[in-house]
Amino acid sequence: MKIMSLSGLLAVVTLITAGCQKKSAAPPTLEHKTIQTVEDSNTDIRKLMSEWSRDGWAVLSMSRAVTQADGTIHRTVELSRTKR
Repeated sequence: MKIMSLSGLLAVVTLITAGCQKKSAAPPTLEHKTIQTVEDSNTDIRKLMSEWSRDGWAVLSMSRAVTQADGTIHRTVELSRTKR
């Protein structure tokens, strides 16, 4: 009788642990893009960063600000997000 109850308990534990195993999902694919910005002032980059964040983009890197003769500020920005 003890052998039967132990085997029954073992079967229940096996079913429970098998059902709790996580299935490995495929890793998410990322999309990257590099853009050149032209800004009129330093506050423009803050607005752009808010827009990118709202659209799901994360800023990976940003070049230093290069001020042009006409007063505009140019930068190179690398963005990344999970593909939708």
